[in-house]
Amino acid sequence: MGKASLIMIIGFSVIFGLFRMNFSRDVYDASKNFTRYFNRTAVHHIAISGAEIALGKLAETNGSFNGTTVPTMHGAADITVTDYTAGEKAYKKIVSIASYSGESDTVTVLLWRQPFSRFASFLEGLTAYYIYPDTIDGPLYWHNGQLRTRGHVVFSAYVSLSEPPLIQQGDPGGNSVAEFQDGWTVDEDIPIPATNYLAVAANSGYKVTNADLYLKFLPDTTVQYKVGNGSWQTERVTTLAPNGVFAALNGHDVHVSGTAVSHVTIFAQKQGSSGGRIWIDDDLLVGPPDARASDVKNRPGMIGLVADRDVIVSKNPANNNDCIIHAGIFAASGTFYAEDYDRRGLSGTLHVIGSIVHEGYTGAFGNNGQLVSGFHELLEWDKRFGYDMPPFYPNTDRLGIISWRE
Repeated sequence: MGKASLIMIIGFSVIFGLFRMNFSRDVYDASKNFTRYFNRTAVHHIAISGAEIALGKLAETNGSFNGTTVPTMHGAADITVTDYTAGEKAYKKIVSIASYSGESDTVTVLLWRQPFSRFASFLEGLTAYYIYPDTIDGPLYWHNGQLRTRGHVVFSAYVSLSEPPLIQQGDPGGNSVAEFQDGWTVDEDIPIPATNYLAVAANSGYKVTNADLYLKFLPDTTVQYKVGNGSWQTERVTTLAPNGVFAALNGHDVHVSGTAVSHVTIFAQKQGSSGGRIWIDDDLLVGPPDARASDVKNRPGMIGLVADRDVIVSKNPANNNDCIIHAGIFAASGTFYAEDYDRRGLSGTLHVIGSIVHEGYTGAFGNNGQLVSGFHELLEWDKRFGYDMPPFYPNTDRLGIISWRE
């Protein structure tokens, strides 16, 4: 009996010893795994912090930050910022490489200099009304003037203002007010850049220097064009303007209409008080006339209208009953407006799918809030402008993130 008890005691001792050894090993492995997980989590957050520090420094220095090494949490983030271009687009790439306790991780952020077409509507120095049933579908920038609304006007995206809006009741029902679906905020001013670079870009496109330019784009990839009082000619867009830029220089205007299936930018340069205007003589499209913003997202065409002075909806029979424009519109020192907006008579709906910089007056209304002349306006932002733009379209001084890879 005693010998059996001794063997039993020894057996249990061995079993519990092995169990304790295995338990200790499990505790050690669990502690090691936890430490490794902590280190990997810490180094990942250091890499993210490095990228966020770079974004903050780029904002502080207006894009001139080139990188640094930031010690943090007994580790470090090695930050580099590089510039490169692809065509006419300018990019910055942030690479944040973090190290901590033998672990490393990388975060890469790609930014681009955002074009003005990132705004559905960009307005300065204007005190004017949107009235029911106006609809603004996309980001709105309204500075150095007060945004005023009457009735149920719909703003579907964020609104940047320099002062609070004046919101008045109106139709429908007489007591409806504007709807800001993504809110509004007070923001800093964005300066308007010079457009001289487009005259240089036109050297590799198509330019005229001694008369007005007339363009009618056709859906078969060609364009009809004439210079001044000359005769109409037809050519493939990519042959006539290989880089997509059409320009009237030295104080001349451009008249444009039609359907474009290429990426093109039309530029009108002023000289003193002469020229620098773009006239929209009929519908200007990249898709069918009844298209909505969702219908143009897969279209190959993209149009930019850049005028040193004004972009104008012509007063003519073609525009007396609606006008449809699929384009990014940039009126550098003037506005986008309807010719004789207050005395052209009721002209239907002005439907813009794209973007407007410096919107002016497109209609006039009476004391009862009803339109009496010009156009009702329907503005839809072409969401392609959130990541793409027409050739050589003007850029803001803001950088925007287009990819974040961890």
